[in-house]
Amino acid sequence: MRFINKDPEGYVPISIVASFKKIKALISSNSQLASVLRNSSKLVVSEDGKKVRRLHLLSESDMEELQSRVVVAENLPEDHCHQNLMKIFSAVGR
Repeated sequence: MRFINKDPEGYVPISIVASFKKIKALISSNSQLASVLRNSSKLVVSEDGKKVRRLHLLSESDMEELQSRVVVAENLPEDHCHQNLMKIFSAVGR
């Protein structure tokens, strides 16, 4: 969200998307990612291929709803794998 809010048109640097672990496993360069994302019916890639945004920007109510789902967890143990996090957070519900 912080990157979307930094750009008046809602663009995010493609390098941010390329840094996601699952994306890294699938692509070899930012230009390759831009090429793939240009085929999306939900995303728009800038002409220079350096930024990407949603075709239909989030509305205010979408943004509020998204913010209502955000949880900030601090002071997590070093072994914060999925299984350990599930054990920690299962005490407070699903």
